[in-house]
Amino acid sequence: MGLYAAAHRMGLVTIAAGLDGDYPGLAVADEKCFVNITRPAEVVAAAKSLNIDAVVTSCMDTGVEALGAVNDALGFRGISQEVARSSFDKVLQKRALLDAGVPVADCVISKGEPRDLDEAEVRLGYPLVLKKRHSQSSNGVFVVNDRLQAESVLEREFRDEDEFLIEEYLQGDEFGAQACVVDGDIRFVMLHGDLLFQSHAPIPVGHFCPVNLTEDRAEIARDAAIKAIRASDFDNCAVNMDFKMSGNEVRVMELTGRAGANGLPELVGMNYGIDYYESIIRVALGLPVTFSDSDAPNATLAKMILPDRDGTLSAVSLKPIDPQVFEVQAFRSAGSHVNRYESANDCIGQVSVMGESVEFCEALADRQAASSFLIQ
Repeated sequence: MGLYAAAHRMGLVTIAAGLDGDYPGLAVADEKCFVNITRPAEVVAAAKSLNIDAVVTSCMDTGVEALGAVNDALGFRGISQEVARSSFDKVLQKRALLDAGVPVADCVISKGEPRDLDEAEVRLGYPLVLKKRHSQSSNGVFVVNDRLQAESVLEREFRDEDEFLIEEYLQGDEFGAQACVVDGDIRFVMLHGDLLFQSHAPIPVGHFCPVNLTEDRAEIARDAAIKAIRASDFDNCAVNMDFKMSGNEVRVMELTGRAGANGLPELVGMNYGIDYYESIIRVALGLPVTFSDSDAPNATLAKMILPDRDGTLSAVSLKPIDPQVFEVQAFRSAGSHVNRYESANDCIGQVSVMGESVEFCEALADRQAASSFLIQ
């Protein structure tokens, strides 16, 4: 929704590309183009029939390859189809990062042969992390603690996978980074902490700055981010990255050529004093962009609002309770049925705040959520 709002403020006409359905973007776009964004050729054919100047997305991987295909076909600025495909393919990406010497989790690239699990047991040991080749965020990621559990998950979830990853399980804190590449220049790398919901794999439900790292480790992470971005050939796009701090070592977990989700564009906006959605559009159009964190707040935080029970959303208020509340968004309207949080589809809103410390920000965000959303 942020991209549509920014585009309209810029006086641009927006065309929503996607399947017909109850999707928020369709309600606010100037025009609609019903197309399956998981099929690049179909999207390219549709784009060629329209008088468009750029194509953008954010916060999800689903349409990134199609976006790259349109960029290639119409000569637009932005990620290419080949680079997009690699960033959405965990096997191709792992190979590229390993070849470039980027610090990553050790792994076995498996074709589903029993000997691959044998090798992982001996070389990596349990617990192990099984990752599907094509999956977004924590979907398709499974932590297994022994052979019996591994074989059960492989039989249930990986029967149709031609290749997948069996990774070492890294103990340590997860964190991330946002970056933006413009004409080969990495304009910024913003490290951030992650707020996680524990499920079969940790699910990010919010983010904050500054990340809890020493300056030495933060510098190592920034250097690893730059190396990974170069290895991935990203250009004229936003970049979303996941890391893990394992002991004294920073490991890159994955990266994609689009802005992160769950409040990350708002987090970038608060720290750089910009509308990051507008910046993403400006990069795609070849317009100048500026990033400066010289006036960044001491701390910033954005988190999703997660229902703690099933019920009815009886009241919704977007009124800030404090001047340091940056933004409140509602994903559901009053009267809607809500489910206790189990996946991203259950989120009912988002709140973004700033303040003197991360602890202050989290408390303020919780108070704002309680004021904005009433469940009965």
